Amino acid sequence: MLRRDLAGVAMLGLLFWAPGPARAAYREAHATAHDMRARIDDAGMAQMEHAITYRVVSGTLTSFDLAGIEPHVAVESEAVVTAEDGRSFAGQVTLQPPAGDDRDASLHVEMLDKKALRRGTYVVKVRYRLDLVAEKAISKDLALWRIAWTSPSLPEGIDGERMVFDLPSAPTEPRPWRADGAGGDGVVSTLRRSSDRDELEIVRPHVARGERVTWGARVDPKAFPAVHAPELRPPAAASAPAEGKLHEGLRTAFAALIGVLFAAAVAKKNKHASALYAREKVAARPLMPLAPAFRIAASGGAAATSIALQLAGYATWSGVFLAGAMFAAAYRAPRVILRPRGPGSWSTVREREAFASPPREGDAFDASTRSGKIAAALVLAVAVGAAVLVQRYVGRAASYLVLLDALMLIPLFFTGTRAQLPPPLPQASAPWLKSLFNAMKKHVSALRVVAWARHPVGSEDHDELRLLVLPRASMPGVIGIEIGATWPGVPDGPYLAPEVLVRVHDASAAAAKLLALAPHERPLPGRRLHERVVRLVPEIPTLAATRTLVLSLVTAFVDRRTASSKTAWEGTERRLPPAQRAQAVQGSSGHPA
Repeated sequence: MLRRDLAGVAMLGLLFWAPGPARAAYREAHATAHDMRARIDDAGMAQMEHAITYRVVSGTLTSFDLAGIEPHVAVESEAVVTAEDGRSFAGQVTLQPPAGDDRDASLHVEMLDKKALRRGTYVVKVRYRLDLVAEKAISKDLALWRIAWTSPSLPEGIDGERMVFDLPSAPTEPRPWRADGAGGDGVVSTLRRSSDRDELEIVRPHVARGERVTWGARVDPKAFPAVHAPELRPPAAASAPAEGKLHEGLRTAFAALIGVLFAAAVAKKNKHASALYAREKVAARPLMPLAPAFRIAASGGAAATSIALQLAGYATWSGVFLAGAMFAAAYRAPRVILRPRGPGSWSTVREREAFASPPREGDAFDASTRSGKIAAALVLAVAVGAAVLVQRYVGRAASYLVLLDALMLIPLFFTGTRAQLPPPLPQASAPWLKSLFNAMKKHVSALRVVAWARHPVGSEDHDELRLLVLPRASMPGVIGIEIGATWPGVPDGPYLAPEVLVRVHDASAAAAKLLALAPHERPLPGRRLHERVVRLVPEIPTLAATRTLVLSLVTAFVDRRTASSKTAWEGTERRLPPAQRAQAVQGSSGHPA
């Protein structure tokens, strides 16, 4: 029994006091990080780089394996090892074929200097080339392509595994994709774009021991113009070139048809506007100062070019030509020209005759008329319906273009209209004067109001309309208070400005009252000699302000002597002659004077 114990102690002593190589057989090293980078060219070939960080605690790191590598990769045999102090070491990489039923190969990384990687932290970089198209790692995902690649596994769990997809640039930015369709679990993605390359970085916070992670990205197919795999780009049929030419011809014909129709509409609008301006004796002012034929041709050509550019995918340039088509079809407001008028006479007219609105001719291209409003509403309804259909069968972006094209019709309906013409004074002022007439009739107990019109010599139609207002009991010298409307011109057209003309006899009580009311107003010449006229305007050009001004003038020109008292005078009338006064006193007392 004692001999056995002594033998055990001797064996333990030999184990602890063994030479250096025997003690070095114990090794402790852990993988702490795993960074991967896939630089993919336009043909789908990826240059893969694995940067594996190992921390050696005891012994030396002589080799390790990466399990789960595609068996058809082209491996670079040399591995680069960098220590934390900057020293570099060499390693050898070999591809181990699949064993047994395993379909994946593995990479065996062996250090050339067996004693180099002692205690410390080292980064081992391994590179190989992988054909993502041949390995079926690229597949279609609706309008985009999906890259799905499964990384090799490590024998230990890692915190913070990272994957970088370095891709050729494309119009659509790359987006991360996960095999489980989820976006949680702390996965973070970062996109860096440049003129020729896009980098999509994906970081996973933790990878378990032996776990293989599938990294994915959804990319634009335009990033891989050299990929012609049948499953990604189906081969074109024999009739594809002819079909493409047919589609191109149809697009050209459609654009030409739109241009011809728009030019015809502009020609029709030009005809209506020219007739309207000739009848009103004003000059047409198109926004593009060209001859009608050139302007019509320019509008149709710009419209056709805009549609053709939209169908070809150049929306920005299409908008430029769309604005040109609208510019060629638009009209400016004609310039107001005031002409002197001949002699005439003023007289009262009936309410029905004075405020009757003349019938307006219908014009489908004039939104200020009833026919034009109906036509514009129908065009708007057709445009909205077409946009809805295009959105359903083509896409939302195309529906926006349909609504944008409908803007070309705005100059046809809203420029070169009757609303831009200089208004004829009687018809233009009649609605406003009618409203004021109805408001003044509410004060019929204090004033009289009639329609007051001017008839040129030899004409039955009046060329100016006003309202004539008089107090029921006016003081001596009041001729009348006339309410009219002027139409001053501005760059955008004329506007209605009310005015009040007070007419009194010169050197009368009314003239003195008027001088007290408007001491700073300059008198104007009247229709007759010894007539004083003062022009007053309301503080703001509104109907209510005009009504207030007229009522204040009516109140000021009332003859106070005719105002009746509530109680009759019972005393002696002293304004009678002496004889009549004596008779009045005798009659009131019952005794002779």
